[in-house]
Amino acid sequence: MKIKETIFKSYDIRGKYPQEINGETAYFLGKAIASIFPSKKIIIGRDSRPSSKILFKSLSQGVTDQGVDVIDIGLTTSPIFNFVVAGYDISDLGIMITASHLASNYNGFKIVDGQATPLDTEQRETIKEIMIKNKYSPSSKKGVLTKIDPYRDYLQKLFSLIKTPSDELREIAKKIKFTIEYDQDKDRIIFFDEQGEKITGDLITAFLSKYLLQEYKGEKIIFTVNSSKIVPEEIIKNGGKAIVSRVGHSFIKKKMKKENALFGGEVSGHYYFRDFYFCECPDLVLLKVLEISKKEKKTLRELIKPFKKYYSTGELNFKVKNKDKKIEEVTQFFKNVKKSFLDGLTCELGNWWFNLRPSHTEEVLRLTMEADTKEVLDQEKKKLIKLIKE
Repeated sequence: MKIKETIFKSYDIRGKYPQEINGETAYFLGKAIASIFPSKKIIIGRDSRPSSKILFKSLSQGVTDQGVDVIDIGLTTSPIFNFVVAGYDISDLGIMITASHLASNYNGFKIVDGQATPLDTEQRETIKEIMIKNKYSPSSKKGVLTKIDPYRDYLQKLFSLIKTPSDELREIAKKIKFTIEYDQDKDRIIFFDEQGEKITGDLITAFLSKYLLQEYKGEKIIFTVNSSKIVPEEIIKNGGKAIVSRVGHSFIKKKMKKENALFGGEVSGHYYFRDFYFCECPDLVLLKVLEISKKEKKTLRELIKPFKKYYSTGELNFKVKNKDKKIEEVTQFFKNVKKSFLDGLTCELGNWWFNLRPSHTEEVLRLTMEADTKEVLDQEKKKLIKLIKE
């Protein structure tokens, strides 16, 4: 079969269904993964997209045709999938069928090791090469498929990580006026306060850091280059160690494990916990927010207000012909200011800063700016956007 190489992304495999990813793609992906890795069992879960069930059937067939067993956890979420992979100790490989936050006409595959860490670039390239060359290891045996339901175990794990009894939390949840949104595979959560205003993930990270550091003094917390500076300020203010990371779950998980960090958060609404295998757990974030609101006897809007100290553009996207060249041009323009190249270009200019980073999948640059006042933000935004568009 002919594989579309564009489906292999920086962190996972994804594309439009059925034009780029379909049953045939899934089947040969299953064969390739089972050919490369020595695992005797592979855990497979899927999200709620209509195409996920079809892809599961083909993917599991490809795995078992290579003589490897499949553990089917059925329709699930990425956090439950990660819990099974990292917590059950029954396999050293897992595949989650999902395209995460993308529209329902997309689908894909997240492939992780036994610690629920995404495969590295070399491993993904090996899978890609086998599929393109159509070279699979021969197998004389047939794997078997076993179904398990981990939901009760997941809930038990979840409630073991909070102090408030579950029945009390249910009563609190009945009274709240703020709302939440999950994405398709439920690995991110977005909060909207009691007046319907969206709360960005970096503000939730700053808010939770304050309370987590009251209990876990001096711990390390990870934030991303595009986060508000209120995040490191709040971490340091509360006695923690603030560590910056590149944007993206694979980078954050590796950084968290390397630093043994307590917690990590992204602007996009992904939150990671050491006590949850350094993985995303939006459900735990929600429970902790409920706990804090009960303790403080305040609305979410009141709780978040102290962290709305600065003015931000949010993320702005610009289509460019040459991402690296444009970043170099901007770098030269700001050659005499404090800068970092951890993820694209970050420049600090006293009462404002910006991060300009390239998309991993498109000819797009992503800009985030923040300033001490709205006037400074509006003024500097016009200049910087003009420079990017030149």
